[in-house]
Amino acid sequence: MCKAVFLGSKSLVDKEREKNIAITEKENPRNFWSYVHSKSKTKATVSNLHTDNTNLHVTPCHKEKAEILAEGFTSVFTVEGGKHLPDIQINKMVPELMKLLSPRILL
Repeated sequence: MCKAVFLGSKSLVDKEREKNIAITEKENPRNFWSYVHSKSKTKATVSNLHTDNTNLHVTPCHKEKAEILAEGFTSVFTVEGGKHLPDIQINKMVPELMKLLSPRILL
C-alpha cells in the first residue's frame, strides 16, 4: 500500500517569502517575476483511477496507477507473433481515392 499525500496550508516560511517579494517588487522585479512564473507552471498528473466497477476503491498511489494503466495497455496492444501482414494493393486503391477527392484539394 502506498502513502497518501496530504498538502497542508502554507508554512510561515512561504508566507514570509511572499511578503518579502511583494515588498521588494519595485527594487527587484526579476525576483517577483521569477516567483510568478514558478507558480503559473502547470503540473500534469494522472488523476485517481477506479479499480472496480463500483467506483468505491480509488488509487491515490502512482505505482498503482502505473500498474492499472500498464494492464490496460497490454490488454489492447499485443505482439502479432510473427504473422505476415497482408499486402495492400495500392495501385488498385489510387483511382478510387482520386474519385473521392475534389479538384480543389488536388490543386
